[in-house]
Amino acid sequence: MALSMTAKDIYAKGFNSVNETDTLSRCLEGFKKGLPPVLAVLNEKDKYIGLITRRSILRSRLDPSVAKVKSLMVIAPQVSPGSSLSELAKLMIGSGLRQLPLFDKNKLLGFVTDENVIHAAVGGEWGNTKVEQVMTRAPHTLEVNRSVGAVLGMMREFGISHVPIMDSGRLVGMVSLQDILESIYWPPRHQTTGDMAGEKIETLGVPVKGIMSDPVISATPNTNLHECEKRMHDHDISCLAVVSSERLVGIVTRLDFLEPISQLET
Repeated sequence: MALSMTAKDIYAKGFNSVNETDTLSRCLEGFKKGLPPVLAVLNEKDKYIGLITRRSILRSRLDPSVAKVKSLMVIAPQVSPGSSLSELAKLMIGSGLRQLPLFDKNKLLGFVTDENVIHAAVGGEWGNTKVEQVMTRAPHTLEVNRSVGAVLGMMREFGISHVPIMDSGRLVGMVSLQDILESIYWPPRHQTTGDMAGEKIETLGVPVKGIMSDPVISATPNTNLHECEKRMHDHDISCLAVVSSERLVGIVTRLDFLEPISQLET
């Protein structure tokens, strides 16, 4: 039953929009909890012309207070209400986008997210698969005394969104793009642009332990994918550490889920 679900069954109906001439800082204000991490980009006639994601802003080296939305806007593949889970996963992997616009008769209904697809897929028999079969082994890690800037640099260099933080071989934390967004790119209230810029530089230099999430939410290699997805949802995270005998053996992210889903037959 789960694999027979289509885009119309799982899409996120609520979303925010931004104008192509707005600054990236304005975008960051639009990423609200409970909504997909993507904004519909509108032109001066309020017509949909593309999208912009939280991920693309954080991975860019542009000044969000100056750069415009159109500099990072992308034209994403449009999906139809009848698109299958495997088709959606393939489009997400092929486009490098984790949120795709759902259209019906030229009307934007909402966005289908990787979380939507994964949640639907693990509801079936495939959800009993052990996480060790899909996890990323030997992930890139950093020591706890490294800076926030070093973590961001690693994410940009390797195109990753999560970095386990170690202390002499022991897993002590996890840093995600979300952590960096909240600590650096969302300005505290009542700050001026100048204050924000100064604080951003200062924050990039502080030890990563100041922004990492701990304790780390984890699974064992034998934990099934349904349970892993549930833990990620319950804790509002997009990555789990996979630990065996107190040793980090891998991580599992939403991309790790998407790749096998793209191969599943309906």
